Amino acid sequence: MSIVRTIVRNLLGHKEDNISRWRRLGARIGQGVFIGFDCAIDEGFAPLLTIEDGAVISARTLIMLHDSAMNNVCGAPIKVGRVIVGSNSYVGVNSTILCGVRIGEKAIVGAGSVVTRDIPDETVAFGCPAVVRGTLREFHHDFLAAAANSSRYKYWDIMPWRNRLEHMSRGEIETSLAVFMAQFSGE
Repeated sequence: MSIVRTIVRNLLGHKEDNISRWRRLGARIGQGVFIGFDCAIDEGFAPLLTIEDGAVISARTLIMLHDSAMNNVCGAPIKVGRVIVGSNSYVGVNSTILCGVRIGEKAIVGAGSVVTRDIPDETVAFGCPAVVRGTLREFHHDFLAAAANSSRYKYWDIMPWRNRLEHMSRGEIETSLAVFMAQFSGE
């Protein structure tokens, strides 16, 4: 299988099986949600999870809905709390979301973050623990400026995956990606 087809398969083949399984366990998951590979939730408390429309949960993200550390060590009560992932938000690869937090609408959680407290709407947070580093508007502006002046990265200009699935055929996506990937062949 070509590299382009492999990438397209990964881009289009979101884990509907995870979504269906998590829904069966009681999680509330909206429409147009993407859940990457190797994601896990605290299945015993799945009814406490809400993922709103259009949210993206990247690969290897862990969502915990309870914390039993103090119970196991000191006999204290187990802490349990809801997790809400807001609409059109994005949780970066290999992140951990702890119980009792809300990730706001159109918020971005950077890769490898540990979310221990609420992330407001339209902000960007990252780190361990995740800390709000600025607004979505500020990061968007900086991203576009960096993209225009970058010699380190190339940028594939394609519509977001939700729209891509509705407005582009698999062949159109493969062609777009092949043209983009051809830029790397001369390096």
